[in-house]
Amino acid sequence: MVQIKWAGQDTYKLAKVVGAFVVMISAISNEYGAGINYVAVNSLSVYPSMRNLIPVAMFMTGLLLIPKVYMYQMYAKVASRAGSSYVWIGRSLHPYLGFVMQFIFWFSVVGSIGFVSYAVGTTTAQAFSYVGFQPGTWFATQIGHIVIGITIIWLVFLLHYTGVRNYGFVISILFALILFSAISIIIIGMTTSPATFTSIVQTKIINKTVVTPNLPPVGYDAFFGTMTIFLFAYGGLSAAPSLGGEVRNPEKDVSRGIVYAWLTSIVLFSLVTFAIFHVSEWPTTISLLSSNQSYYATAPGIISLVAPHLLGIVVTVVVTIVLAKTLAPLMLSTSRTLFAFGEDRIFPTIFTRTNRHKAPHVALFISAFAGSLILIEVSIVGWSIAVILRAISILLMIAFLGFGVLNLALKREKVEWQKKVSGVAMIFAAIAGIAIAFVMIPSVLIQPHQPLEFQPYFQLAVSVMVSTVIYLAAKVAARQRGENLEENIVSRLPLE
Repeated sequence: MVQIKWAGQDTYKLAKVVGAFVVMISAISNEYGAGINYVAVNSLSVYPSMRNLIPVAMFMTGLLLIPKVYMYQMYAKVASRAGSSYVWIGRSLHPYLGFVMQFIFWFSVVGSIGFVSYAVGTTTAQAFSYVGFQPGTWFATQIGHIVIGITIIWLVFLLHYTGVRNYGFVISILFALILFSAISIIIIGMTTSPATFTSIVQTKIINKTVVTPNLPPVGYDAFFGTMTIFLFAYGGLSAAPSLGGEVRNPEKDVSRGIVYAWLTSIVLFSLVTFAIFHVSEWPTTISLLSSNQSYYATAPGIISLVAPHLLGIVVTVVVTIVLAKTLAPLMLSTSRTLFAFGEDRIFPTIFTRTNRHKAPHVALFISAFAGSLILIEVSIVGWSIAVILRAISILLMIAFLGFGVLNLALKREKVEWQKKVSGVAMIFAAIAGIAIAFVMIPSVLIQPHQPLEFQPYFQLAVSVMVSTVIYLAAKVAARQRGENLEENIVSRLPLE
């Protein structure tokens, strides 16, 4: 690979040491965590009229990502970089739009760090409750969530600080736990009678008969709103290209890793969700969600109630570890985004600094600190806003990546990499991606019973305003240096 100078940089700062397998399991590790173990069940608390359609929504959400997967893997073949979609949108459409979309995505992933670290408190309380250590349920309290969440966030920071090679090694080991967790849940969920589970919930958890609530028919808002929430579960695909600056053969391995991760995720997510809602029918799940022991309303919580005692303990502990490990790829994504902003000098170049392990330690610190702040907000306000904002950001990313493809298709003069991402198949994928985004986003922009400052549309507007101010400030700073920020960005791809 030829080295070129970029923003005063004449040598690679990131370590190029990982391959397609790490890209794949990084995406899966990002995905298989809170989204499937927590959000899938708790989505009924937001949209109860979905009833038994939750598994269908999970599968269809995965299928809707086909245009995104195709565009991502095609871009990855010609322009794998640390900034991934930021680099692609900024150089296919406009640097300002690329930055704004990626800033919204960055903020939403930081929100995911806060939410996932919060959810670890729930599963930890489940584990302690299952073994009979009731003081351990303290981790499900507001303070408990904050304490354990902050602890895990900064442990993950230390892992990243030691370099991407160690990150790849750790998530490779944890991938085995993901498979064990998923297979265990599928087998137990599919081989257990729903009547058995309902009986346990009635006699041991809620101490009353499960009643089937009278709900309205499922509508547009409920169905597409649920699918939009489930984009959180599949969000790891957006982070997979973040390793583009640290892959040995990025043009080949990042593309393969993205496709493999999507195929694996849609199979695991669909089967796990189907198994959970097989054993816990929707009236029982809603009763569990509304009880004072709602921390059982997760995949491991439900399975622990029907599994053999020892296996239930093992599954609950493993899922807690699997959930916590999700923070590692999330932090990788946020830190490499900040690194890319620094490469283009929209952010100060301090964000491109790396330590002796070639880890971008400044960007990692800011990501961990911001995630800690969001954790506190999620612990006080609730989980759904953080999840929904990330889902919206994923849809916006798909739409604007599609606009970039269409823009390149209309462009008369193209450099070589632009020609390869503006063919007929990419145009069809772009149009499909744009259509999917505009159908699904309206269903979740406004959340009932939430104050203005926690509404998705308000947080989206604030993100756009903040990112616009930052971008304009960067343009002014570039002009004072005698440079044109946008010309510098679009003139070439960044080094890494």
